[in-house]
Amino acid sequence: MNIFLVSKVVLIIVTLLSISSAVIGVKNTSSFTSLKSVWTNEISVIQEQGKHLSTIRQNMGYGGFIHNFKNFVLRKNTNLDEQLISDQKLVRQAVARYRSLGLSDRENLALTAIEGVFQNYSNNLPLVRKAALEGWSAEKTDRLVRVDDGPAIEALETLNQVWFDQYNSQNLRLTKIIEISHRN
Repeated sequence: MNIFLVSKVVLIIVTLLSISSAVIGVKNTSSFTSLKSVWTNEISVIQEQGKHLSTIRQNMGYGGFIHNFKNFVLRKNTNLDEQLISDQKLVRQAVARYRSLGLSDRENLALTAIEGVFQNYSNNLPLVRKAALEGWSAEKTDRLVRVDDGPAIEALETLNQVWFDQYNSQNLRLTKIIEISHRN
Protein backbone atom coordinates (compact mmCIF):
# COMPACT_ATOMS: atom_id res chain seq x y z
CA MET A 1 0.00 0.00 0.00
CA ASN A 2 1.26 3.48 -0.83
CA ILE A 3 2.62 5.00 2.40
CA PHE A 4 1.73 8.53 1.37
CA LEU A 5 -1.88 7.61 0.64
CA VAL A 6 -2.20 5.78 3.95
CA SER A 7 -0.82 8.68 5.96
CA LYS A 8 -3.14 11.14 4.18
CA VAL A 9 -6.14 8.93 4.92
CA VAL A 10 -5.12 8.74 8.58
CA LEU A 11 -4.77 12.53 8.80
CA ILE A 12 -8.21 12.95 7.22
CA ILE A 13 -9.69 10.56 9.78
CA VAL A 14 -8.07 12.52 12.63
CA THR A 15 -9.51 15.74 11.22
CA LEU A 16 -12.97 14.19 10.90
CA LEU A 17 -12.75 12.89 14.46
CA SER A 18 -11.86 16.31 15.77
CA ILE A 19 -14.74 17.89 13.84
CA SER A 20 -17.19 15.25 15.04
CA SER A 21 -16.02 15.66 18.63
CA ALA A 22 -16.62 19.41 18.40
CA VAL A 23 -20.07 18.91 16.89
CA ILE A 24 -21.22 16.38 19.48
CA GLY A 25 -19.56 18.25 22.34
CA VAL A 26 -17.06 15.70 23.56
CA LYS A 27 -16.12 16.29 27.15
CA ASN A 28 -12.48 17.08 27.85
CA THR A 29 -11.78 18.46 24.38
CA SER A 30 -8.40 19.76 25.53
CA SER A 31 -7.25 16.17 26.08
CA PHE A 32 -8.54 15.20 22.66
CA THR A 33 -6.86 18.23 21.07
CA SER A 34 -3.59 17.41 22.81
CA LEU A 35 -3.81 13.77 21.74
CA LYS A 36 -4.64 14.84 18.19
CA SER A 37 -1.63 17.18 18.12
CA VAL A 38 0.80 14.53 19.37
CA TRP A 39 -0.63 11.96 17.03
CA THR A 40 -0.53 14.29 14.03
CA ASN A 41 3.15 15.04 14.76
CA GLU A 42 3.94 11.33 15.01
CA ILE A 43 2.12 10.63 11.73
CA SER A 44 4.08 13.45 10.12
CA VAL A 45 7.39 11.89 11.22
CA ILE A 46 6.29 8.47 9.97
CA GLN A 47 5.29 10.06 6.68
CA GLU A 48 8.70 11.75 6.37
CA GLN A 49 10.51 8.51 7.21
CA GLY A 50 8.54 6.72 4.51
CA LYS A 51 9.35 9.42 1.99
CA HIS A 52 13.09 9.26 2.69
CA LEU A 53 13.11 5.48 2.81
CA SER A 54 11.40 5.40 -0.58
CA THR A 55 14.01 7.81 -1.98
CA ILE A 56 16.85 5.67 -0.63
CA ARG A 57 15.33 2.52 -2.13
CA GLN A 58 14.64 4.11 -5.52
CA ASN A 59 17.98 5.83 -5.91
CA MET A 60 20.15 3.08 -4.53
CA GLY A 61 18.65 -0.15 -5.87
CA TYR A 62 17.23 -1.29 -9.18
CA GLY A 63 17.29 1.62 -11.60
CA GLY A 64 19.40 3.61 -9.13
CA PHE A 65 23.03 3.89 -8.14
CA ILE A 66 23.90 0.20 -7.72
CA HIS A 67 22.07 -0.77 -10.91
CA ASN A 68 23.77 2.00 -12.88
CA PHE A 69 27.14 1.16 -11.31
CA LYS A 70 26.83 -2.44 -12.48
CA ASN A 71 25.72 -1.30 -15.95
CA PHE A 72 28.76 1.00 -16.05
CA VAL A 73 30.99 -2.02 -15.28
CA LEU A 74 29.31 -4.15 -17.96
CA ARG A 75 28.74 -1.61 -20.73
CA LYS A 76 31.46 0.95 -19.98
CA ASN A 77 28.94 3.61 -20.89
CA THR A 78 30.45 6.87 -19.61
CA ASN A 79 27.04 8.55 -19.98
CA LEU A 80 26.05 6.67 -16.82
CA ASP A 81 28.65 8.66 -14.88
CA GLU A 82 26.38 11.71 -14.60
CA GLN A 83 23.49 9.55 -13.44
CA LEU A 84 25.72 7.90 -10.82
CA ILE A 85 26.70 11.31 -9.46
CA SER A 86 23.02 12.34 -9.29
CA ASP A 87 22.07 9.06 -7.56
CA GLN A 88 24.91 9.49 -5.05
CA LYS A 89 23.67 12.95 -4.14
CA LEU A 90 20.04 11.86 -3.75
CA VAL A 91 20.91 8.84 -1.58
CA ARG A 92 23.20 10.88 0.69
CA GLN A 93 20.55 13.59 1.10
CA ALA A 94 17.80 11.07 1.86
CA VAL A 95 19.94 9.28 4.46
CA ALA A 96 20.86 12.60 6.11
CA ARG A 97 17.22 13.71 6.18
CA TYR A 98 16.10 10.35 7.57
CA ARG A 99 18.75 10.65 10.30
CA SER A 100 17.53 14.15 11.17
CA LEU A 101 14.15 12.75 12.27
CA GLY A 102 15.56 11.10 15.39
CA LEU A 103 16.16 7.38 15.22
CA SER A 104 16.08 4.21 17.21
CA ASP A 105 19.30 2.20 17.59
CA ARG A 106 17.91 -0.28 15.09
CA GLU A 107 17.37 2.46 12.48
CA ASN A 108 20.83 3.90 13.12
CA LEU A 109 22.46 0.51 12.58
CA ALA A 110 20.48 -0.03 9.39
CA LEU A 111 21.40 3.37 7.97
CA THR A 112 25.04 2.81 8.90
CA ALA A 113 24.97 -0.50 6.99
CA ILE A 114 23.43 1.21 3.96
CA GLU A 115 26.03 3.97 4.11
CA GLY A 116 28.82 1.38 4.35
CA VAL A 117 27.72 -0.51 1.24
CA PHE A 118 27.05 2.74 -0.58
CA GLN A 119 30.50 4.05 0.38
CA ASN A 120 32.15 0.86 -0.90
CA TYR A 121 30.50 1.37 -4.28
CA SER A 122 31.41 5.06 -4.29
CA ASN A 123 35.04 4.25 -3.44
CA ASN A 124 35.18 1.90 -6.43
CA LEU A 125 33.76 4.39 -8.89
CA PRO A 126 37.14 5.90 -9.89
CA LEU A 127 38.43 2.41 -10.73
CA VAL A 128 35.34 1.72 -12.87
CA ARG A 129 35.93 5.00 -14.72
CA LYS A 130 39.55 4.02 -15.31
CA ALA A 131 38.49 0.55 -16.51
CA ALA A 132 36.03 2.10 -18.97
CA LEU A 133 38.67 4.48 -20.36
CA GLU A 134 41.30 1.77 -20.66
CA GLY A 135 38.92 -0.85 -22.08
CA TRP A 136 39.26 -3.50 -19.36
CA SER A 137 36.97 -6.52 -19.65
CA ALA A 138 33.80 -6.52 -17.61
CA GLU A 139 34.99 -9.67 -15.81
CA LYS A 140 38.26 -8.07 -14.75
CA THR A 141 36.56 -4.89 -13.63
CA ASP A 142 33.86 -6.81 -11.75
CA ARG A 143 36.46 -8.87 -9.86
CA LEU A 144 38.16 -5.66 -8.71
CA VAL A 145 35.08 -3.66 -7.74
CA ARG A 146 32.51 -6.22 -6.59
CA VAL A 147 30.66 -5.17 -3.42
CA ASP A 148 28.46 -7.34 -1.20
CA ASP A 149 24.95 -5.81 -1.32
CA GLY A 150 23.65 -8.11 1.41
CA PRO A 151 24.05 -5.72 4.35
CA ALA A 152 22.23 -2.92 2.48
CA ILE A 153 19.38 -5.24 1.46
CA GLU A 154 18.99 -6.45 5.05
CA ALA A 155 19.14 -2.85 6.31
CA LEU A 156 16.40 -1.76 3.90
CA GLU A 157 14.26 -4.66 5.10
CA THR A 158 14.89 -3.56 8.70
CA LEU A 159 13.90 0.03 7.92
CA ASN A 160 10.77 -1.21 6.15
CA GLN A 161 9.87 -3.30 9.20
CA VAL A 162 10.44 -0.37 11.57
CA TRP A 163 8.26 1.83 9.38
CA PHE A 164 5.45 -0.75 9.25
CA ASP A 165 5.68 -1.31 13.03
CA GLN A 166 5.31 2.42 13.61
CA TYR A 167 2.48 2.62 11.12
CA ASN A 168 0.66 -0.31 12.76
CA SER A 169 1.14 1.31 16.17
CA GLN A 170 -0.56 4.45 14.86
CA ASN A 171 -3.41 2.36 13.45
CA LEU A 172 -3.93 0.82 16.89
CA ARG A 173 -3.96 4.30 18.41
CA LEU A 174 -6.48 5.42 15.79
CA THR A 175 -8.73 2.49 16.65
CA LYS A 176 -8.63 3.50 20.34
CA ILE A 177 -9.42 7.12 19.47
CA ILE A 178 -12.39 6.00 17.38
CA GLU A 179 -13.65 3.83 20.25
CA ILE A 180 -13.36 6.74 22.70
CA SER A 181 -15.08 9.04 20.22
CA HIS A 182 -17.97 6.60 19.78
CA ARG A 183 -18.38 6.21 23.55
CA ASN A 184 -18.52 9.97 23.97
